[in-house]
Amino acid sequence: EKDPVSVAVYVSPTMAVNALCVMDLPLAAWTGGALALLPPGGVQDVVEEDGELTAMLTEALHEVVNVLSALFNVPGAPHSKLYSSYAPGDDLPGDIAGMLAAFNRLDLAVEVPGYGKGRLSLVIP
Repeated sequence: EKDPVSVAVYVSPTMAVNALCVMDLPLAAWTGGALALLPPGGVQDVVEEDGELTAMLTEALHEVVNVLSALFNVPGAPHSKLYSSYAPGDDLPGDIAGMLAAFNRLDLAVEVPGYGKGRLSLVIP
């Protein structure tokens, strides 16, 4: 609750979870705001004052994580597609929440030019 994250769930054609993409609230807001071409100051207010994404930012974030499925579609790996996405603060299913601590995890610091910095984690359960 103190550090809300967005979670995107990617599945194989057999509906097995292939990967998770986790973004902290700032990065979720920055990426959604950049895609929607929203003014950085307004997006910063969402992060600092509201602590949750607007409907427009949530929709734009969904598009961002949908495009990120391409990261997991490489030769020799099962095809991945976006199955669902959860905005920061949404309740996560227990099995998905349990996968977030998987050992096959890459944690990154990411900057969206003109907006700000945040954290991104890619998890392969």
